[in-house]
Amino acid sequence: MKRLFFGLSCLLVLVSLQGCGESVVDFSDLQRRGDVYIWSKNQKPYSGKFINYYRNGSVHQTGSMRNGRLHGELVTNRENGKTNKIETFREGVLNGKYSDYWFNSGRISWTGNFRNGKKHGEWKLHNNSDGGKVEIIQNYKDGELVTNH
Repeated sequence: MKRLFFGLSCLLVLVSLQGCGESVVDFSDLQRRGDVYIWSKNQKPYSGKFINYYRNGSVHQTGSMRNGRLHGELVTNRENGKTNKIETFREGVLNGKYSDYWFNSGRISWTGNFRNGKKHGEWKLHNNSDGGKVEIIQNYKDGELVTNH
């Protein structure tokens, strides 16, 4: 019974890691043509998940594309493995939540939103050493700074 439970548990983990069969393409297999990424395997605009590595083998970026353009969440890491930033794209344009992280601590530095490639709404700068306390709040409308306090 324990073996059966262990086997089923392992199978469940493997299926969840595989994303129900969805493959992940190495970014080096994509070629940029204009503003579109083409998959070298079929010479068509790529749709799906991708991963990009540093030369040392650590993960640089993970994300997804639709019709050859960034679409969804893009996570960029530093070579030390700490998160650098998390961006949200819609059809190749920054659109949605954005988070940037301090280099040494890995804590959140800036948080905000983009709309159609421009800062929009409330942006917050978080202190690196004071438990992430908000130091600055800026408000943007279509990329233009409206208030700063």
